[in-house]
Amino acid sequence: MIEAIREGELLHYGAPRLFAVIEPDLALLAGDRLYALGLARLAQLGDVEAVSELADVIALCAQARAEERPELADAVWQAGVAAVGWGASEALQAAKAAARVGDPGAAQALAAAAHEVSGP
Repeated sequence: MIEAIREGELLHYGAPRLFAVIEPDLALLAGDRLYALGLARLAQLGDVEAVSELADVIALCAQARAEERPELADAVWQAGVAAVGWGASEALQAAKAAARVGDPGAAQALAAAAHEVSGP
């Protein structure tokens, strides 16, 4: 589920791992489909918190990519996986809020919060 969403993000913005070179419009459509597939599977499990966390990941990654901040997008993924696996802490929520307002230290705050939640 998380991997479907990650692959969707990579189709939108990076180098997908599961697909060969793909036409940009098709990559966008395939990415949207993988986002929807991952979120739908989590919703079927009734894991509303995980759906919310991954929706945040999708939105924050889109923002980071639009701002040309790939390091922030990577930190958003670290934090999102930590939140889905271990739950979101107050520090993680604060770091996401910092990312939303464009705080230049948000990537470091997200990575630190993810590390705090999930351990080494």
